[in-house]
Amino acid sequence: MNLIVPHSWLKDFCKTTLSPEKLAAKISLCGPSIDSVTRVDGDTLYDVEITTNRPDAFSLIGFAREVAAILELRFDEILDAKKLAKKKGTL
Repeated sequence: MNLIVPHSWLKDFCKTTLSPEKLAAKISLCGPSIDSVTRVDGDTLYDVEITTNRPDAFSLIGFAREVAAILELRFDEILDAKKLAKKKGTL
């Protein structure tokens, strides 16, 4: 199963300064496979293959947790989803 993840959304949950290409390379070496990196309308989209034994990673938040683990970020550096919704005015 594949998940399409916009780089801009991933950065809302996971603080990183890596370029999309470097981030994709690191993720692919350590965890989920990035099938492609595509630029669309000024954003970068990752096409991420999520294996069936990792249903926890089949959401934006789950994938962001995986990225944080790969990049060795503390988990509390990932933004709370409710705080993000308030920030964006969707809650």
